[in-house]
Amino acid sequence: MQYLGLKFASSTELLASPLLYFMPLLFYFLPKLLLFYSWLVRMDWLIFCFVLGEML
Repeated sequence: MQYLGLKFASSTELLASPLLYFMPLLFYFLPKLLLFYSWLVRMDWLIFCFVLGEML
């Protein structure tokens, strides 16, 4: 039973350590991703308006 608890603890630590490692990367890349996403949406809007203008 103690072995199971130890194994569980080590597995949770293994799960937590990559999260702690990737957290700064996430905080670093998330604003960039949001900016890129908003830029993509803006481009889609421009293309949509252009296509609409061509059709009318």
